[in-house]
Amino acid sequence: MASLSHRPLLARACLTENRLLKRSWANKVIVMMKILICLTVCFFLSTGTNAQDLKADLDTLVNGFYNRQQFSGSILVARKGTVLLHKAVGYRNVEQKLWNDTNTVHQIASITKTFTAQLVLKLHEKGKLNINDPLNRYFPDYPNGEKIRLTHLLSHTSGIFDYTKDTLFMNHEIRHPSTRGQLLALFRNKPLLFEPGSKYSYCSSGYVLLGLIIEKVTGLSYDRAIRKHITRPLRMHATGFDFKNSRNPKKATGYVDFPKEGSQAAPIVDATASFSAGSMFSTTPDLYRYCRALNQYQLVKQSLQQQAQTPVFRFGYGWVIDQIGGKKRIFHDGGIDGATCIVNRIPDDEICIIILNNYESPFIYEMSRAIIDLLHQ
Repeated sequence: MASLSHRPLLARACLTENRLLKRSWANKVIVMMKILICLTVCFFLSTGTNAQDLKADLDTLVNGFYNRQQFSGSILVARKGTVLLHKAVGYRNVEQKLWNDTNTVHQIASITKTFTAQLVLKLHEKGKLNINDPLNRYFPDYPNGEKIRLTHLLSHTSGIFDYTKDTLFMNHEIRHPSTRGQLLALFRNKPLLFEPGSKYSYCSSGYVLLGLIIEKVTGLSYDRAIRKHITRPLRMHATGFDFKNSRNPKKATGYVDFPKEGSQAAPIVDATASFSAGSMFSTTPDLYRYCRALNQYQLVKQSLQQQAQTPVFRFGYGWVIDQIGGKKRIFHDGGIDGATCIVNRIPDDEICIIILNNYESPFIYEMSRAIIDLLHQ
């Protein structure tokens, strides 16, 4: 009977112990949640700090090139859809004391070739042409036209003489209007440098031919075809042709040397002379739209874009392909009187680096490499 009298007390003791255990576990859960929240906050604070540090480092790097008179222009650096740096330095017009800004319009020279190549790929996809077609399908009387394919023109493996190596033309005629026939005459009857497809030799003539083929199959002028199929759909409204006659108030004056007091403006190459090999101008925001469209396969389907980004003697269709830091880099540079430029893409890391310089600086390559190294740290 005595033992029975203690049962309620024992039950109360057990209940109290259970409550204490539950409270203990609840407290542990609360503590763990607080720790987790603290760690999460610390992580994001650390990430934010790292991102700020990276932006500061990029800014310092660009300022260093500017202070050493190695860069004057506009630059954009982005990774995984986030713009890490977008700035401009230096004069866009020394005489008028106008500074470059992030919407300054620059000549992009041979980066034009990437647009030519992309439109050829798009027309291939639409069935308007075939990149494996021989050249004589479009130019029946072209010498050795049965041997040269559009893929050879795209990858600089055609063996055709490069008209930009004609010193008389480059020294005296390039700043004056040229007809399509005059451009063709500079290389059409020159002997092939090698058997098509057997070697690589950079050739602007091949891209002149591609521009003419674009005009033949679309029924449009080259510039209207690019606008219709690429720049207008991508809202690249500041991108255009014929820099010499452009009235855009944001247009950068080109200089041979670093723009400063007393600098002389460089003469401008006529757009008809550079044509589909180098006549375009653009801005960093527009070229970033272009890079994102390429990375997201908005212009042509993925399989065709990847074929274009497979190197043939280090050059794909319109782009140079190499390795940097163990990652594939896809890039193209440009150089013309008064301007140098480069667009770098590293697809694996979704990196895009656009450098537009309004003087003839050779430091765009060193600058690109320094930025890529910084992003890979």
